[in-house]
Amino acid sequence: MTPVRLAFAAVLAASLTSTAAENPKHVSALACKGQVCRLSVKVDGDCGITVEPEWLFVSGKNVRLVFEILPAGYYFHPVEGVRFKDEYNPAWRNEFFEVGKGEGGGDILSTDRRSGPARESTWGDLNTRPGVFRYSVTVINARTNQECRADPGVVNDW
Repeated sequence: MTPVRLAFAAVLAASLTSTAAENPKHVSALACKGQVCRLSVKVDGDCGITVEPEWLFVSGKNVRLVFEILPAGYYFHPVEGVRFKDEYNPAWRNEFFEVGKGEGGGDILSTDRRSGPARESTWGDLNTRPGVFRYSVTVINARTNQECRADPGVVNDW
């Protein structure tokens, strides 16, 4: 088994761990073999977030990851919307970048300059090395300003 597969197996096993009082957790996964991968950020009325798929396996290079919030009434936190986790795998900084927010505020890939709360967030995945990456998703309820969070993941070169 490759190191990436071993790391993912460990993460998957940890996420499926349950106590006797609860049922095992369903984990969704999808292989992305195209240049654009769409992820649905679904929010229920109790601030519960699920990202479909929860685990994305990316095999191509220079892939765009497009996160879209469903239903209306929620938007991405302006700073913490989608953020990869340094404490899980600091190599994310060499693999992922937010499209539209290049270093120093300049955008190197997009001229899209929408104003107002965003219901879509696009990230580039260079996928130059295999790895398992965790990220957080933070959305805000437009009516109540309540923040809701989830912690899914991406696996490169599966």
